[in-house]
Amino acid sequence: MELLQSLWGIILTAGALLLVLTVLVAVHELGHFLFARLFGMEVDTFAVMMGGVRKTDLRPYLAQPLASPWWIALCTLGAISLVMLRGPLNLWQLETVGLFILAVPLPYWVATRLERLYHLPFGTALKFMGQSWIGGMLILALATGFRGMTPGLFFGVLLGSAIVGVLLLYYRPVLSKEEDTPMGHGQIQLLEPVPEDERTALGASDSYTRERTLPVLFRPLMAVKDKRGTEFAFLLLPLGGFAAIRGMHVKEDGSETKVVGGFYSRPAWQRLITLFAGPFFSVAFGVLLLFGYFAAVGVPDLKRGTKVDVVVKGDPADKAGIKPGDEITEINGKKITGFFQMVSLLRDQFEETPDGIKPKPTQVGIIRDGQAQTITVTPKVTPDLQPVIDLEGEPTGVMRKQARIGLSLQPVMVRSIGTAFVRACAAPIMMLKLIGDRLKKPETATEVIGGPISMAQQSQMAVNQGWEGILQMAAILSIMLGIMNLLPIPPLDGGQMLVAFAEMMRKGTRLSLTLQHTLTMLGLAFVVGLTLLAVVMDVQRQASKPGTKTSAVKDPPTAE
Repeated sequence: MELLQSLWGIILTAGALLLVLTVLVAVHELGHFLFARLFGMEVDTFAVMMGGVRKTDLRPYLAQPLASPWWIALCTLGAISLVMLRGPLNLWQLETVGLFILAVPLPYWVATRLERLYHLPFGTALKFMGQSWIGGMLILALATGFRGMTPGLFFGVLLGSAIVGVLLLYYRPVLSKEEDTPMGHGQIQLLEPVPEDERTALGASDSYTRERTLPVLFRPLMAVKDKRGTEFAFLLLPLGGFAAIRGMHVKEDGSETKVVGGFYSRPAWQRLITLFAGPFFSVAFGVLLLFGYFAAVGVPDLKRGTKVDVVVKGDPADKAGIKPGDEITEINGKKITGFFQMVSLLRDQFEETPDGIKPKPTQVGIIRDGQAQTITVTPKVTPDLQPVIDLEGEPTGVMRKQARIGLSLQPVMVRSIGTAFVRACAAPIMMLKLIGDRLKKPETATEVIGGPISMAQQSQMAVNQGWEGILQMAAILSIMLGIMNLLPIPPLDGGQMLVAFAEMMRKGTRLSLTLQHTLTMLGLAFVVGLTLLAVVMDVQRQASKPGTKTSAVKDPPTAE
């Protein structure tokens, strides 16, 4: 039963995350699509997610048939079962064996099948998978220095890198296609024997073969075309999406400006607005979701509320016996009404002596099960200077050491349409401010940068909270998607907007193709580097297992 519950939890979390990402990307690309159509641009494809399914049957071109893919499916299910049995049987060895099978032999088996299907040189599969595993090892080296690793973490990272390698090999026929090739059209090269009549005419030997180019088609899971020829496609991988506006590829001869209904055939200001529409739709959709959430659930008022929400394990409050659900009524005989007031009464409960800092035992009045009682808590003092906040929860600009007891209080939820609207509209500004604060303190990067592991963990937390948590997660992701895409870095929307704006300032004179390509390559390198950094930070956190708690829109204090 525990195994089934765990498996169902994974499926539910993955399904929720997939659905959220699909909807958010669709909304973002809808902005590009609608404004492209508004300005007379033609959109060849509107795709949600990435990567199609290979529809060309390559088995007739094999010299020998491949084993049934059902064997791979059965082995995969068996390996997953070993991983899932670790919990009920409390045997980490089962998890290690299962992850090893998933990370090494199974991906290599799939890669060798693709090597034969695509008629690639012998050893291509080993090369691809070897490079992938080496990439995973480099991530582990950068993140942990191979210290403090568990077998699960080691093979988990190798599994992630192996999946990337298999996907790159699977889509190899379309990865090297020319820019203007229709979506999903690729090709492979294969050797085939020359027909006997041609060999006779050419005077060739019986072993004579020739190279042949074979088209390979990848198609969406579902697709439909409208009257204007736009294909609306639902693809395979939850890695993004796109609105393929016609004529978006810059040419050496500038012919992209003459494409009928093309992106570059329109004025720079229309291109800039079309590019801006995607991030705008993402931010607006996130605000709309937050408005619905706040209107239904309420806006948290951290200035009110006395019931304990979270007690940090091992901190003074936990050691003193305070539990979630207790109601904090007073600190040293002074009545409290909310979290920030409690903070102001607690933070000075220590004294500095020649022998060092000594916390003062603090009397905390609580109500538990209707019975009032007083508990003595000896706080701990922060080793570093921390910002002092006022009774409104705003920073005062003062930094000093402060006493903490390690708990947070449940805020009072205020239901008001007006308050919900104001709070939702303020969310993007608050997020921008948070990003700005983090940029001023690069040393906090490990606390805020997250990759796929962090996203999966946050998704699990959201699913555990029900529809409210999923709605809140979707809203934050949507706003962040819009904000990040506005960064002035090609190939993000903001980077392309910067190019269009520069053209407007130059009164229609285009930037040189060399400069545009240089900016794109630099921007792409930055995006890839940031992605790798996020993965490294994820692995570091997983290795060190820090305890964290996150929240949407504004992080409430959780350790007082």
